[in-house]
Amino acid sequence: MLAIGLHPHLISVPHRIHELERMLDLLTASPDAGFFTGSQLADWYAAAEPAPNGTHSAV
Repeated sequence: MLAIGLHPHLISVPHRIHELERMLDLLTASPDAGFFTGSQLADWYAAAEPAPNGTHSAV
């Protein structure tokens, strides 16, 4: 899992935008990469690792 911080002040400046575009092109072309929202990731994890007995999931 890799979370990528995309704060506009850091990545959306003209001299860095081509690196972001190249990275996204490479990742979207890879069959091994997936893109998920935080909610989708939490749902996947909750299904893959159920909470132990006697505890409640925060999801």
